[in-house]
Amino acid sequence: MSALTGESTPLVSNQANFDADFDSEESSKISTSNKKNVIMMVSDGFGPASETMARNYYTYVNKLPFDYQLPLDTILVGSSRTRSSDSFVTDSAAGATAFSCGMKTYNAAIGVDPKKAPCGTVLESAHLMGYKTGLVVTSRITHATPASFVAHVVHRDMENEIADQIIGNTTIGRTADLLFGGGLCHFLPNSLPHSCRFDNRNLIQEAVARGWTVGSDLKSFDWLTPENAQLP
Repeated sequence: MSALTGESTPLVSNQANFDADFDSEESSKISTSNKKNVIMMVSDGFGPASETMARNYYTYVNKLPFDYQLPLDTILVGSSRTRSSDSFVTDSAAGATAFSCGMKTYNAAIGVDPKKAPCGTVLESAHLMGYKTGLVVTSRITHATPASFVAHVVHRDMENEIADQIIGNTTIGRTADLLFGGGLCHFLPNSLPHSCRFDNRNLIQEAVARGWTVGSDLKSFDWLTPENAQLP
């Protein structure tokens, strides 16, 4: 599992003066300690128009000043050209692969480049560096956006193959240590009524054999405490 406003600073043409000013006024505000964690939030389909609508609505309903700022307005904003390598309009797969691999690719691509070769993802890099990694989504965990961080397939509809890779059937093993999301049917054998698979593999059983702790309802979710389940 989507803008810093503040006092303006005059442009400085002399780099030495800029460095001196920065050292004297800003260095005390910056921590030199390394950041321990990174949380990336992807609001699929969210853009400036959505934020503007929310701001205008909230301002009107609460009779606030016209220049009211939402909390989101007070953080640093950047922009990018969101097109994919083969379309002016990107889809979730190509967009998420741009996030995860840092490159443009074709619509429907999951963790692969325009030539359909796997690209290394930021989650894979973090995992190989010893970080604990996770995906928390409100969609299927096999859906295009989360899948682009943990899988490599040539088309987003290959959700059964994505599920297989998610549990660790890859060259480097499991990439995510924690997964919260839907899409259970892609992990169940086709002998069960709610399966989406075309084979009789039970990826839930395979995941448990690989060391995963699996829950599929609220009761089992509430059971997932540090005492009952540990990250690998």
